[in-house]
Amino acid sequence: MTLRRRVAFLVAFVVAGAFVATASLLYVTTQATLLSEVDARLSQAGGLVAGDVQRRAQGRLPGRPGPADARLFEDLFRSAGVTQFVDQTGSVLAVFPAGASLPVDDATLAVAGGAPATSPSTVRTDDGTYRMLAFSPADGVAVQVARPIEEIEAALATMRLQILLGSLGAVGLAAVAGRLVAARILRPVEQLTATAELIATTQDLAHRIGVQGSDELARLGAAFDQMLQALDDSRRAQHQLVADASHELRTPLTSLRTNVELLAQSGHQLGAEDQAALHADIVGQVGELTALIGNLVELARDGADEVATVAVRLDELVAEVVQRHRRLSPTATIHLTASPTTVVGAPDRLRLAVANLVDNAVKYGGPGPIDVVVANGEVRVRDHGPGISPEDIPHVFDRFWRAPRDRGAPGSGLGLAIVAQVATAHHGTVEASAGPDGVGTTLRLILPPEAVDA
Repeated sequence: MTLRRRVAFLVAFVVAGAFVATASLLYVTTQATLLSEVDARLSQAGGLVAGDVQRRAQGRLPGRPGPADARLFEDLFRSAGVTQFVDQTGSVLAVFPAGASLPVDDATLAVAGGAPATSPSTVRTDDGTYRMLAFSPADGVAVQVARPIEEIEAALATMRLQILLGSLGAVGLAAVAGRLVAARILRPVEQLTATAELIATTQDLAHRIGVQGSDELARLGAAFDQMLQALDDSRRAQHQLVADASHELRTPLTSLRTNVELLAQSGHQLGAEDQAALHADIVGQVGELTALIGNLVELARDGADEVATVAVRLDELVAEVVQRHRRLSPTATIHLTASPTTVVGAPDRLRLAVANLVDNAVKYGGPGPIDVVVANGEVRVRDHGPGISPEDIPHVFDRFWRAPRDRGAPGSGLGLAIVAQVATAHHGTVEASAGPDGVGTTLRLILPPEAVDA
């Protein structure tokens, strides 16, 4: 059974069940109300009969009432409906109106023997259906008082037929309504299914569901569209990364191949100095390729790997990075100002991001000093070089981007992109701006307040 049919069946079942339950409750309530009115009149008439029989019997005869006395009360008994006198043996002493008959049961005999009056009950005779009760006006005698309820029975029978026909109609209408409701409810699911099948067939992630509304299914459709957008962006970024990487790898590989071929063909003809220069060039190109491939691997992760986070002393981590750059670049002047700062993060990735910030300042900052400041979960690196033009600032953290004047310098343009990726993985941000006096560039790695461990 399809989901649409199951939903339609469920809606039809609920609607029909509600109608039947309501109609049944109405029937039971109506029946109880009608019978309670008859019972009230029956009890009232029985009370009148019992009181009048006792009063008249006490005034005329010292013994129990008999048929002769009962005939004196014919008008009163007739007003009660059917009245029948019964003794302890079950013999009928008198009945009004004449020719009527009520069944004598064990409860009536018990009343004649002195038991309390019975509650009203429904009895069926050849003459019809009655509501009857029995009471004892005197010792050894039980009086049965009954009222016919054929009209009530007929009305209830008509009501049962109406409920049956109405229930059948309600089931039919509920089935139609169920199909309509199921079609409306499941429309977003069908759109989602159709979109998923289309994407599976065409491999085109540009398709969207576009569900409108604010219910759960609309939220599901919106979440599915967001997922498709994220997948589309990720695939586009992956394709762009592959294209950019192939472009960046082509130049050093071509140069490396040329140098290796030159060394292989003319190595014995080159002097020792030329061979050493060629060898150094090859080693440098291999190192550049190694760094480029390492950066590409880091970027390709794109936060996909789960990295364990721990409490990290950011000021100490930055101090280690600065000390390492001082050894590798003895001509660079690096000033460090650090306040004790503990953050929650991945130490290796934070170290890589800080190293790239300092390395960028060393490469492009010129001979001026480099200021590194650490405080409150933020690392700020400022150089005093030629700076960066305002139109280039939005692209500083893009992959493979380098300012036009720096495109001939060593590097691949991935360092700051890795910084931005590390910041994103830690739910932080990166910023680039010109120096406060228009000299140099200031780069900032800012971790969010929740990452700062107080």
